[in-house]
Amino acid sequence: MKVQLLLCMLIGLAFADDADQRSLISSEEIALTKTIRSADHAATFHFHASLSDHEIDFVVKDLELLASIPDYGASTPLHRHFFQGPVSGNVYLTWLARRIDGFKRTSKRTYAAYVRGRDQKPGKTHSDIFLSNAYFSTKDQALRMSILLHEGRHVDGFKHARCRNKKVSYVSFDPISGIFRTKTRILRGLRCDDNAIGPYGAQAVFYFNYLRAHKYQGGHAFSPDERTLMDIYFFARILDERAVSGLSDDLLSPLDP
Repeated sequence: MKVQLLLCMLIGLAFADDADQRSLISSEEIALTKTIRSADHAATFHFHASLSDHEIDFVVKDLELLASIPDYGASTPLHRHFFQGPVSGNVYLTWLARRIDGFKRTSKRTYAAYVRGRDQKPGKTHSDIFLSNAYFSTKDQALRMSILLHEGRHVDGFKHARCRNKKVSYVSFDPISGIFRTKTRILRGLRCDDNAIGPYGAQAVFYFNYLRAHKYQGGHAFSPDERTLMDIYFFARILDERAVSGLSDDLLSPLDP
């Protein structure tokens, strides 16, 4: 049930298309400018007036946790490919600040977060992340941090691909009957990736490297919920099965310097 509710909140994580013509944050729209500090780095982000004070505090806490992640000194190979360093708040804050300038609120219900389609170009910087109710409803703070990095990967020029009506099967518990049932979800629209080096790959690599470094002391004894999330949220969104296999191997590989 926990995983099913989590999937319902996150199923809309994607990007806005080029039809979204809202402008970047202008000076008169800024409610707060906040400097986030890691051990060796500082980055400034703008928060749009469309965010409430509570929502700004919520996002700031996510950014502060991301920046405060201790330097583990190691990671999997794909992590080093994406983030150019080990599991470390210094690494993540530097990486995100090179891509994201600020945060805005959106009323869209189909996305937890997105960056505009026209901002998804190689070499693009200073994009805004639009956050919806689904982002603020996500209880797992590590997963929310991974959403911010997912959106940052879009700014490297990685757009989503059409899911081609891909079928995803998962097990759901019916509390009334007490029976576990296998359900099928059809993925439609621009909510998948062609390969494992796009936004979902970057998100999965951060999330599971972070868990392994700071929850499992380098191991990978993931909980059933975490493994289900890996399979039906991250892996299911990648269309190339060989890429899924490579990503799976990476997430279980030794954490090396």
